[in-house]
Amino acid sequence: MHEIVIFGLFILLMIRLIGSLICIDFYLTTKNKNLIFIIIGYSIQIPAGIFPYIVISIEDIILSELLLFLNALIVNIGIICVAWGVFSYFLHLPIKLLHLFWISISIMSLIIFFMDLSSAIRLIIICTNIILSISYILVFIKRNEFKQKVGKSILWYFLGAATFSMYLPISVYITSQGHEYGLYFCEDISILLLNYGAAIVTYFLNLILLVHLEYSFSQSHKNQLKDKYSHNLGNILQILYGSIDLMNDKNIDEQTVQELKILHEKKLKEAAELIREIRNL
Repeated sequence: MHEIVIFGLFILLMIRLIGSLICIDFYLTTKNKNLIFIIIGYSIQIPAGIFPYIVISIEDIILSELLLFLNALIVNIGIICVAWGVFSYFLHLPIKLLHLFWISISIMSLIIFFMDLSSAIRLIIICTNIILSISYILVFIKRNEFKQKVGKSILWYFLGAATFSMYLPISVYITSQGHEYGLYFCEDISILLLNYGAAIVTYFLNLILLVHLEYSFSQSHKNQLKDKYSHNLGNILQILYGSIDLMNDKNIDEQTVQELKILHEKKLKEAAELIREIRNL
Protein backbone atom coordinates (compact mmCIF):
# COMPACT_ATOMS: atom_id res chain seq x y z
CA MET A 1 0.00 0.00 0.00
CA HIS A 2 1.41 3.39 -1.05
CA GLU A 3 2.23 5.99 1.63
CA ILE A 4 -0.30 8.41 0.10
CA VAL A 5 -3.04 5.80 0.53
CA ILE A 6 -2.07 5.14 4.16
CA PHE A 7 -1.97 8.87 4.96
CA GLY A 8 -5.17 9.61 3.00
CA LEU A 9 -7.12 6.84 4.74
CA PHE A 10 -5.88 8.05 8.13
CA ILE A 11 -6.98 11.64 7.47
CA LEU A 12 -10.42 10.46 6.32
CA LEU A 13 -10.69 8.27 9.41
CA MET A 14 -9.90 11.23 11.68
CA ILE A 15 -12.44 13.48 9.92
CA ARG A 16 -15.13 10.81 10.36
CA LEU A 17 -14.24 10.39 14.04
CA ILE A 18 -14.29 14.15 14.66
CA GLY A 19 -17.55 14.45 12.72
CA SER A 20 -19.25 11.73 14.77
CA LEU A 21 -18.09 13.29 18.08
CA ILE A 22 -19.26 16.77 17.03
CA CYS A 23 -22.66 15.44 15.95
CA ILE A 24 -23.11 13.46 19.18
CA ASP A 25 -22.38 16.63 21.16
CA PHE A 26 -24.84 18.60 19.02
CA TYR A 27 -27.51 15.93 19.42
CA LEU A 28 -27.18 15.81 23.21
CA THR A 29 -27.65 19.59 23.25
CA THR A 30 -30.34 20.13 20.60
CA LYS A 31 -32.05 16.71 20.18
CA ASN A 32 -32.17 17.42 16.44
CA LYS A 33 -33.28 14.16 14.76
CA ASN A 34 -31.39 15.00 11.54
CA LEU A 35 -28.18 14.43 13.48
CA ILE A 36 -29.06 10.77 14.12
CA PHE A 37 -28.52 9.93 10.43
CA ILE A 38 -25.26 11.88 10.38
CA ILE A 39 -23.99 10.19 13.55
CA ILE A 40 -24.81 6.77 12.07
CA GLY A 41 -23.19 7.74 8.77
CA TYR A 42 -19.92 8.88 10.31
CA SER A 43 -19.81 6.10 12.92
CA ILE A 44 -20.22 3.15 10.54
CA GLN A 45 -17.49 4.54 8.29
CA ILE A 46 -14.95 4.44 11.13
CA PRO A 47 -14.61 0.62 11.45
CA ALA A 48 -15.03 0.27 7.67
CA GLY A 49 -12.06 2.62 7.21
CA ILE A 50 -9.87 0.17 9.16
CA PHE A 51 -10.64 -2.75 6.80
CA PRO A 52 -8.01 -1.73 4.17
CA TYR A 53 -5.27 -1.86 6.81
CA ILE A 54 -6.39 -5.40 7.69
CA VAL A 55 -6.37 -6.44 4.02
CA ILE A 56 -2.65 -5.72 3.57
CA SER A 57 -1.80 -7.72 6.69
CA ILE A 58 -3.59 -10.98 5.77
CA GLU A 59 -3.03 -13.54 3.04
CA ASP A 60 -6.54 -14.99 2.84
CA ILE A 61 -7.82 -13.88 -0.59
CA ILE A 62 -11.50 -14.59 0.13
CA LEU A 63 -11.39 -12.65 3.41
CA SER A 64 -9.53 -9.79 1.71
CA GLU A 65 -12.17 -9.55 -1.02
CA LEU A 66 -14.94 -9.65 1.56
CA LEU A 67 -13.34 -6.84 3.56
CA LEU A 68 -12.84 -4.73 0.42
CA PHE A 69 -16.48 -5.26 -0.52
CA LEU A 70 -17.71 -4.40 3.00
CA ASN A 71 -15.49 -1.33 3.04
CA ALA A 72 -17.03 -0.09 -0.22
CA LEU A 73 -20.59 -0.90 0.84
CA ILE A 74 -20.42 0.50 4.40
CA VAL A 75 -18.47 3.65 3.52
CA ASN A 76 -20.88 4.55 0.72
CA ILE A 77 -23.94 3.82 2.86
CA GLY A 78 -22.34 6.04 5.51
CA ILE A 79 -21.82 8.82 2.95
CA ILE A 80 -25.48 8.62 1.96
CA CYS A 81 -26.55 8.78 5.63
CA VAL A 82 -24.44 11.88 6.23
CA ALA A 83 -25.72 13.52 3.04
CA TRP A 84 -29.29 12.56 3.99
CA GLY A 85 -28.93 14.23 7.38
CA VAL A 86 -27.37 17.38 5.91
CA PHE A 87 -29.91 17.76 3.09
CA SER A 88 -32.76 17.17 5.59
CA TYR A 89 -32.02 20.61 7.02
CA PHE A 90 -33.56 22.23 3.96
CA LEU A 91 -35.36 19.43 2.05
CA HIS A 92 -38.21 17.13 3.10
CA LEU A 93 -36.93 13.61 2.46
CA PRO A 94 -39.17 10.59 3.20
CA ILE A 95 -37.34 8.07 5.39
CA LYS A 96 -38.83 5.17 3.39
CA LEU A 97 -36.73 6.31 0.41
CA LEU A 98 -33.54 5.89 2.45
CA HIS A 99 -34.57 2.41 3.62
CA LEU A 100 -35.37 1.45 0.03
CA PHE A 101 -31.92 2.57 -1.09
CA TRP A 102 -30.15 0.63 1.67
CA ILE A 103 -32.04 -2.57 0.92
CA SER A 104 -31.76 -2.29 -2.88
CA ILE A 105 -28.06 -1.46 -3.03
CA SER A 106 -27.21 -4.14 -0.46
CA ILE A 107 -29.13 -6.89 -2.26
CA MET A 108 -27.80 -5.98 -5.71
CA SER A 109 -24.25 -5.66 -4.42
CA LEU A 110 -24.39 -9.02 -2.64
CA ILE A 111 -25.66 -10.74 -5.77
CA ILE A 112 -22.95 -9.19 -7.94
CA PHE A 113 -20.28 -9.78 -5.28
CA PHE A 114 -20.55 -13.54 -5.67
CA MET A 115 -19.96 -13.12 -9.40
CA ASP A 116 -17.41 -10.30 -9.59
CA LEU A 117 -15.96 -8.15 -6.78
CA SER A 118 -14.94 -5.22 -8.96
CA SER A 119 -18.41 -5.02 -10.56
CA ALA A 120 -20.08 -4.98 -7.16
CA ILE A 121 -17.82 -2.17 -5.97
CA ARG A 122 -18.40 -0.19 -9.18
CA LEU A 123 -22.16 -0.53 -8.70
CA ILE A 124 -21.93 0.84 -5.15
CA ILE A 125 -19.82 3.83 -6.22
CA ILE A 126 -22.04 4.62 -9.23
CA CYS A 127 -25.24 4.49 -7.14
CA THR A 128 -23.71 6.75 -4.48
CA ASN A 129 -22.51 9.31 -7.04
CA ILE A 130 -25.92 9.36 -8.74
CA ILE A 131 -27.78 9.88 -5.46
CA LEU A 132 -25.42 12.66 -4.31
CA SER A 133 -25.67 14.37 -7.71
CA ILE A 134 -29.48 14.25 -7.61
CA SER A 135 -29.44 15.63 -4.04
CA TYR A 136 -27.32 18.62 -5.04
CA ILE A 137 -29.60 19.29 -8.03
CA LEU A 138 -32.82 19.00 -5.98
CA VAL A 139 -31.73 21.90 -3.79
CA PHE A 140 -31.89 24.30 -6.73
CA ILE A 141 -35.52 23.36 -7.44
CA LYS A 142 -36.45 25.15 -4.20
CA ARG A 143 -33.58 27.62 -4.29
CA ASN A 144 -35.48 30.54 -2.69
CA GLU A 145 -36.55 28.45 0.30
CA PHE A 146 -33.07 26.92 0.39
CA LYS A 147 -31.32 30.33 0.54
CA GLN A 148 -33.65 31.49 3.29
CA LYS A 149 -33.06 28.42 5.45
CA VAL A 150 -29.33 28.07 4.90
CA GLY A 151 -28.42 31.73 5.37
CA LYS A 152 -24.69 32.41 5.75
CA SER A 153 -23.90 28.69 5.50
CA ILE A 154 -24.63 28.84 1.77
CA LEU A 155 -20.98 29.70 1.05
CA TRP A 156 -19.81 26.39 2.54
CA TYR A 157 -22.59 24.57 0.70
CA PHE A 158 -21.41 25.86 -2.68
CA LEU A 159 -17.77 25.12 -1.82
CA GLY A 160 -18.78 21.55 -0.91
CA ALA A 161 -20.83 21.24 -4.09
CA ALA A 162 -17.89 22.56 -6.15
CA THR A 163 -15.42 20.07 -4.65
CA PHE A 164 -17.90 17.22 -5.20
CA SER A 165 -18.37 18.29 -8.83
CA MET A 166 -14.57 18.13 -9.23
CA TYR A 167 -14.34 14.79 -7.42
CA LEU A 168 -17.14 13.23 -9.52
CA PRO A 169 -15.19 13.02 -12.83
CA ILE A 170 -12.16 11.74 -10.90
CA SER A 171 -14.31 8.97 -9.42
CA VAL A 172 -15.81 8.17 -12.84
CA TYR A 173 -12.34 8.01 -14.42
CA ILE A 174 -10.93 5.76 -11.68
CA THR A 175 -13.94 3.43 -11.91
CA SER A 176 -13.76 3.28 -15.73
CA GLN A 177 -10.05 2.38 -15.59
CA GLY A 178 -10.81 -0.72 -13.55
CA HIS A 179 -8.88 0.33 -10.45
CA GLU A 180 -9.89 -1.41 -7.27
CA TYR A 181 -11.94 0.78 -4.99
CA GLY A 182 -9.80 2.88 -2.70
CA LEU A 183 -6.76 2.48 -4.98
CA TYR A 184 -5.20 0.44 -2.18
CA PHE A 185 -2.69 -1.23 -4.49
CA CYS A 186 -2.30 1.54 -7.06
CA GLU A 187 1.15 3.11 -7.52
CA ASP A 188 0.14 6.02 -9.78
CA ILE A 189 0.90 9.05 -7.57
CA SER A 190 -1.14 11.51 -9.66
CA ILE A 191 -4.30 9.38 -9.43
CA LEU A 192 -3.77 8.84 -5.70
CA LEU A 193 -3.31 12.56 -5.03
CA LEU A 194 -6.38 13.47 -7.08
CA ASN A 195 -8.58 10.82 -5.45
CA TYR A 196 -7.62 11.27 -1.81
CA GLY A 197 -7.02 15.02 -2.07
CA ALA A 198 -10.49 15.64 -3.49
CA ALA A 199 -12.11 13.21 -1.03
CA ILE A 200 -10.43 14.82 2.01
CA VAL A 201 -11.35 18.36 0.92
CA THR A 202 -14.97 17.30 0.24
CA TYR A 203 -15.29 15.60 3.63
CA PHE A 204 -13.73 18.59 5.40
CA LEU A 205 -15.92 21.21 3.69
CA ASN A 206 -19.07 19.17 4.33
CA LEU A 207 -18.16 18.91 8.02
CA ILE A 208 -17.75 22.70 8.20
CA LEU A 209 -21.10 23.09 6.41
CA LEU A 210 -22.72 20.79 8.95
CA VAL A 211 -21.35 22.80 11.89
CA HIS A 212 -22.55 26.05 10.29
CA LEU A 213 -25.98 24.60 9.58
CA GLU A 214 -26.42 23.29 13.11
CA TYR A 215 -25.40 26.59 14.70
CA SER A 216 -27.59 28.58 12.30
CA PHE A 217 -30.65 26.40 12.80
CA SER A 218 -30.13 26.17 16.57
CA GLN A 219 -29.85 29.96 16.83
CA SER A 220 -32.88 30.44 14.61
CA HIS A 221 -34.86 27.93 16.68
CA LYS A 222 -33.87 29.66 19.92
CA ASN A 223 -34.87 33.05 18.53
CA GLN A 224 -38.26 31.66 17.52
CA LEU A 225 -38.74 30.18 20.99
CA LYS A 226 -37.72 33.44 22.66
CA ASP A 227 -40.25 35.35 20.54
CA LYS A 228 -42.89 32.79 21.43
CA TYR A 229 -42.11 32.86 25.16
CA SER A 230 -41.86 36.63 25.35
CA HIS A 231 -45.23 36.91 23.60
CA ASN A 232 -46.83 34.37 25.98
CA LEU A 233 -45.31 36.03 29.05
CA GLY A 234 -46.56 39.40 27.83
CA ASN A 235 -50.09 38.00 27.56
CA ILE A 236 -49.88 36.49 31.05
CA LEU A 237 -48.61 39.75 32.57
CA GLN A 238 -51.38 41.67 30.84
CA ILE A 239 -54.00 39.32 32.34
CA LEU A 240 -52.36 39.54 35.79
CA TYR A 241 -52.30 43.34 35.76
CA GLY A 242 -55.91 43.42 34.58
CA SER A 243 -57.03 41.00 37.31
CA ILE A 244 -55.21 43.02 39.97
CA ASP A 245 -56.97 46.21 38.85
CA LEU A 246 -60.34 44.44 39.01
CA MET A 247 -59.61 43.02 42.47
CA ASN A 248 -58.83 46.53 43.73
CA ASP A 249 -62.23 47.74 42.56
CA LYS A 250 -64.40 48.28 45.66
CA ASN A 251 -67.61 47.61 43.73
CA ILE A 252 -66.65 44.07 42.75
CA ASP A 253 -68.52 41.19 44.45
CA GLU A 254 -66.83 38.46 46.55
CA GLN A 255 -67.52 35.64 44.06
CA THR A 256 -65.77 37.54 41.24
CA VAL A 257 -62.83 38.21 43.56
CA GLN A 258 -62.44 34.48 44.24
CA GLU A 259 -62.61 33.69 40.52
CA LEU A 260 -59.97 36.32 39.83
CA LYS A 261 -57.73 34.83 42.54
CA ILE A 262 -58.00 31.39 40.90
CA LEU A 263 -57.16 32.94 37.53
CA HIS A 264 -54.30 34.82 39.17
CA GLU A 265 -52.80 31.61 40.60
CA LYS A 266 -53.23 29.78 37.31
CA LYS A 267 -51.43 32.45 35.33
CA LEU A 268 -48.61 32.64 37.90
CA LYS A 269 -48.06 28.90 37.49
CA GLU A 270 -48.02 29.28 33.70
CA ALA A 271 -45.46 32.09 34.00
CA ALA A 272 -43.26 29.97 36.29
CA GLU A 273 -43.42 27.07 33.82
CA LEU A 274 -42.46 29.33 30.92
CA ILE A 275 -39.49 30.70 32.89
CA ARG A 276 -38.29 27.13 33.58
CA GLU A 277 -38.53 26.31 29.87
CA ILE A 278 -36.63 29.48 28.93
CA ARG A 279 -33.82 28.56 31.34
CA ASN A 280 -33.48 25.20 29.59
CA LEU A 281 -32.93 26.78 26.16
